[in-house]
Amino acid sequence: MRVNTQPNKTLQMLKLFLMLLGGLYVYSLIMASRGGFATDHLYGQWMEILFVLYIYTLIYAILKPVKERALLAAIPIFLLYLLHDAFYLIYGKVFRFINFSEVPELLQVVPWTTALLLIVIFVLPLVWIVLRVNYQRPLRIFVALLPLALVTTMIQATPTEFADSFKSVAHEIVKYSDGKSVENNGRLAMLVYREAQRTATLDKISPYRDRDVYEQHLAARVEHIKPHLKPRNVHLIVMESLLDPRLFAGLKFSQSPVHPAFEKRFGNKLGFSISPVFGGATAQAEFEVLCGVPAFEKLSSVEFNVFTGSQAHCLPGLLNALNYRTTAKRGRLRG
Repeated sequence: MRVNTQPNKTLQMLKLFLMLLGGLYVYSLIMASRGGFATDHLYGQWMEILFVLYIYTLIYAILKPVKERALLAAIPIFLLYLLHDAFYLIYGKVFRFINFSEVPELLQVVPWTTALLLIVIFVLPLVWIVLRVNYQRPLRIFVALLPLALVTTMIQATPTEFADSFKSVAHEIVKYSDGKSVENNGRLAMLVYREAQRTATLDKISPYRDRDVYEQHLAARVEHIKPHLKPRNVHLIVMESLLDPRLFAGLKFSQSPVHPAFEKRFGNKLGFSISPVFGGATAQAEFEVLCGVPAFEKLSSVEFNVFTGSQAHCLPGLLNALNYRTTAKRGRLRG
């Protein structure tokens, strides 16, 4: 006599799903109280819920039937959430897949005790899971990995179409705030979307990654400028956390906030530009000024982190090609 245990297994998985989602909800509330992502739109993160349940089902399916199976399947999800929140609270930025490339540098600059702690928190649990995988069921592993392989293939093969499709069914993706986009759609969902967006951007800029063509464009630009060049010293000063109070129409001053020497030299010849970023992202603004590349964070949370180390012909390089001697200094204003 055979007993059908399928309903019991289905009920067990439903209980595990509810416990997992409940645990993530409590975790999100705790992190929000510590300054993390707001939880106002958790109820609408249906794509995030699908990603979470799939990852949990995938890991649960490939593990051996051990007592800690349900716990092990949940660990990678909580680690991804913890990684997102720690990155956001420390750096004020949303974590992306490309940030994994910065891990070796991070381990080099942090104290060895911190590096060891990070390894214990993030690496050892994953090793524990790998050791509990049921490698005697290769077909089950293959079937469980198929959806993940499909999504990965779509991101690499058709990133623009994938990103557009995602955006058409997602909640609002806020252009000026990665954090609000995560609050609207979820950590894992936006992680996948940003990777598709990054891959699509790499495809778009591929014609400009040909070094020979790049050098030819620079040479042509230099030759175009030379007949019109009137050599003069060029001083580019980028000031951090500096604001001209005269921009506020409602402010009244007992005396001019501008130093007389500054007023005499520049008068009304000043120009203004809007910084692309703020709050600890000075390097992005400097990158825009020197290279003319918008800091849209489509390649990385910091664009120039994806540079290969080859010479980039930004403003200093262009001036150097025009026989200028370029130097850079970093200083601090003293009041």
